[in-house]
Amino acid sequence: MEQSFIQTTTTTTDAQPQHSMNVRLVQQVKIRIGEAKNLQPKNGTNSIKDCYCVIRLDSEEIFRTHNSIDKTLDPFFGEEFHFDIPRIFHYLSIYVYEREKSSVHHHQSSNRNRSLGKVILRNDQLKNFNTWEELWFPLIPVNFTPEIKGVLHLQIEPNYIMNNNSLNFFITIFECQNIIDFDHHNHNNHNQNNSSNSYYCLINLRIFDESYVKKSKIKRKTTTTTTTTTANNSHYNETFSFEQPQLSSTSLSSSSSVSSSTNNNNNSSYSSNSNSNNQQQNYDYNLGSLRLRINYISDYVFPNPFYDSLCNLLLSSIEIKPITSSVAYLLGEFVLNKADAAQPLVKIFLHYKKIVTLIKYLAEDEISKVSDVNTIFRGNSLVSKCIDELMKLVGIRYLHETLRSSIDLVIQENKICEIDPIKINNQEYLRINMRHLKTYTDLFFNSIIESMDKCPQIMCDIFAVLKELAIKFFPDNKDVCYYVISGFVFLRFFAPSILNPRLFELTDKKINSQVNRTFTLISKTIQSIGNLVVSKKNTPLIKENYMTLFYKEFITDIHVSKTKEFLESISSSCRLSTKDYHEPVILKESIMFKKSNGGYKRIGFGTSYKKRYFCITTQHFFYAKAKNKSPLFKFPISEITVKKLPDNYSMKNMFQVIHNKCTLNIQASNCVQEREWLDTLNRLIQFNQSSSPSSSSTTNLNKYDDHRDDTTTTTTNNNNNNNNNNNHLNRQQQQQLSFDLTIQLDPDRELARIYSLFQSNIESIRTILRNLKQKNYKIVKFWKGNCRNYPQSQFIIEHRQTLITTLSLLNDCIGNIEQKYRQYLTSIIGSELLPIENFG
Repeated sequence: MEQSFIQTTTTTTDAQPQHSMNVRLVQQVKIRIGEAKNLQPKNGTNSIKDCYCVIRLDSEEIFRTHNSIDKTLDPFFGEEFHFDIPRIFHYLSIYVYEREKSSVHHHQSSNRNRSLGKVILRNDQLKNFNTWEELWFPLIPVNFTPEIKGVLHLQIEPNYIMNNNSLNFFITIFECQNIIDFDHHNHNNHNQNNSSNSYYCLINLRIFDESYVKKSKIKRKTTTTTTTTTANNSHYNETFSFEQPQLSSTSLSSSSSVSSSTNNNNNSSYSSNSNSNNQQQNYDYNLGSLRLRINYISDYVFPNPFYDSLCNLLLSSIEIKPITSSVAYLLGEFVLNKADAAQPLVKIFLHYKKIVTLIKYLAEDEISKVSDVNTIFRGNSLVSKCIDELMKLVGIRYLHETLRSSIDLVIQENKICEIDPIKINNQEYLRINMRHLKTYTDLFFNSIIESMDKCPQIMCDIFAVLKELAIKFFPDNKDVCYYVISGFVFLRFFAPSILNPRLFELTDKKINSQVNRTFTLISKTIQSIGNLVVSKKNTPLIKENYMTLFYKEFITDIHVSKTKEFLESISSSCRLSTKDYHEPVILKESIMFKKSNGGYKRIGFGTSYKKRYFCITTQHFFYAKAKNKSPLFKFPISEITVKKLPDNYSMKNMFQVIHNKCTLNIQASNCVQEREWLDTLNRLIQFNQSSSPSSSSTTNLNKYDDHRDDTTTTTTNNNNNNNNNNNHLNRQQQQQLSFDLTIQLDPDRELARIYSLFQSNIESIRTILRNLKQKNYKIVKFWKGNCRNYPQSQFIIEHRQTLITTLSLLNDCIGNIEQKYRQYLTSIIGSELLPIENFG
């Protein structure tokens, strides 16, 4: 008898279907916590203390912000979090707390601090948040408990008795999985310890016009105190019978339909769902509100051959003339936010070593249509977003090496650098602050200028392409090549990282309002440096009058000369990076808990879990008592294996690192951290095992496929002049990616994302294709993402026949993938991987 599962939640990435196809479910969330407003102070006060926010999956804490910058009733946070969801979850929530002075220990502070409210979203609600819009969410009380959710495993067996003209149903409840208990997350310790909730199943079966209700036995909660999330599994193994006697002729007809839909014997799992509190969620509690930007995506990722046709179409984009008729370009036209298209495109073309060529043709198309040099690449075009994404991806290590020491110094010294006379009335203080700001700005400027030899080769190749295109289309403007490059390097790369160093992982330290202001002023200056090399007066455009005096003191001919030299160096077509990619690179580091199976036991205490600093580099795995302490043990990657411990282990979020000398049991702080460590270690070990003993690690790690079949004909107007590529393009085909970058690339996942983007726009694709075939349009209008909340977008047709060919191939490709995709989902509906949703 087939077993199946039914629920209203997304499924876990750990679960594998009972089929030969290895399919992953990837769930990803990006959350920006902006600010709160109208928070409620304590009685008798008109302000609050430091505030912070906590992100939770169900009752498990995943991330928390630092304290708000300002101690007001409208605090600002300005932090972003990006993570994969590795398990079944029912709710994503953001809690707001006021920190009490007595809270000393980080892990205990949530229990001691005053809760101000929370925002809670069901997993099915998250599917509506796939844009980059910021919204205000009302806060509700922390003790508000949403409906109970979980997975109920049942068997439904209908039985029609012809002689009696009656219909019987036998329903067997086997177990209930993943019941989330929010009472366990009560912030009063005595409530947590004395909680004695019980669970039972209430079956409400409606047979035509009759309703039948039966109740299961009561199952008491058993919660392990060491678990970081409270998910309970209760076993029932109870069978209930329901009988509908003497069916009428109309009922008999309906009975046949029911029997067919239940497939005779249906052993399934249904969502346990209590809706008694749903109306309370719309009630205004006057606790304030929180501004959030949430982006949630969920993709089924199939093995690589599943996407062969789509991958071939994408990679052949560099052969399509004009580029505006290519699949890569069209992807940027169909999405609401071009960053959604740029992120997977860059990773796929980077994996197949075609990224420089793609950006070259996209940039050439854009720059050829620009008449004002001051607007080149200053918008949010696809090529600008692609370069942004590429710099973040390949340049993060370069960014850290260049700026981290300067960032740490500013935070440590905490000097006042405010130069706005409205905020500082004392002229002597203004001069001192001006001197502090000039010292810091010089420090950052020199760090950037002296980093030219560390700039990644791929970034240099891109800048060389941009410079050559600028000279080609604006031959009379000798400074345009500097302007184009500086717009990306200073405006889009260095300046944003200085403005928000935590977003770029340049620091994990608390940034107070004074230091935050210093970073803002430094960022303004660095952002303006790009104008130095093209401004006749060597004075950048400024909005604030108080910055004028500072620029006059800071900007000199030496700064202009050094800036030009730096830009010339990183955009040289014959330059080769001197960076040694064989040196160890930190891939991941965290504070976790460790117990060694072969370790000693203290008398009277047993074997304890100790907090340790863990680190993975491209060569070793090690741990120490603290980050700056000497390693206690250091293992070569080639000598270790890693294994996740089962969920029924006494402690949650556990994995093992196995070496021939010892086995380490390590506990991560939450499921997200556990998954990130397992993924990093597994990929690192996998790459190491696939390398030959005689080859260096870096070389072997970059031996990915560069010979994909591109024979798919995508246009009748292909141009075969690709032999005229510049030297840096040919060199880039041979360029090896850095070790840390290689293990981040997952082309199957990116192809699944691109498929989802195209599939959500398939109606627009077919409408445009149909109109192009019927009439000779010059401009077509369509809805991006099938979202009718925005005005229609326009697409200018440059080559009608090429566009028709591309759209036809794309339509067929997406249609074929969708057909196989639906066949697979149909085959697993009712399984644990894809439970049947309970719509009642």
